[in-house]
Amino acid sequence: MILGNKQTAGKKWDDLGVGERVEVTRTVADRDILLHLGVMEDTNPIYLHSHDIEYGQLAVPPGLLVGWLTSLVSTRLPGPGSVIREQRLRFPRLLPHGATVTLSVELTEKHPEKKMVTVQAMVRDEDGRSVVEGELLVAPPRPIPSLLHHALDNF
Repeated sequence: MILGNKQTAGKKWDDLGVGERVEVTRTVADRDILLHLGVMEDTNPIYLHSHDIEYGQLAVPPGLLVGWLTSLVSTRLPGPGSVIREQRLRFPRLLPHGATVTLSVELTEKHPEKKMVTVQAMVRDEDGRSVVEGELLVAPPRPIPSLLHHALDNF
C-alpha cells in the first residue's frame, strides 16, 4: 500500500538541472481504464461502448494518460513533494485500448525568481506518434527544516 509508507523527498530546486529526463513504458490495461472511469464518474461511450471512432475501436481516456504523466512528476522528476502549478496540454490523436505508450517528462527551464521549473511532458504510442504533448509548471519540493531547528531559540 502506498499511503502511510515512508518516502524520500524529491529533488530540490538547487539540485535540478535542465535536460534531466525520465521515461517509462506502460501498456494500457482494461483495469486501468475502468478504475479511472469509475473514479471520474465518466461514462463517455467512446471509452466503453462505441466502436465508431477514429481507430474503429474503444479509446483510452486522455485523463488517464495525464494522470500517469503527473505521477511521473510526483514520483520521479522532481519527485515526492512536487506540486504542479500549471499545465498546458494537447491531445493530437486518440489512443486505442490495449496500446503500449512511452511517457516522458524532461526539465526544460528553471525559473529562479519563482523557484519553479518547466517540464516538457509527452506520451507517444508504439509508432512514436504523439498522443499527449505539452508543458507543466512545477514547484519542486521545499527543503524540510530539521525538527531541532528552533530547539535552542530560548537559550
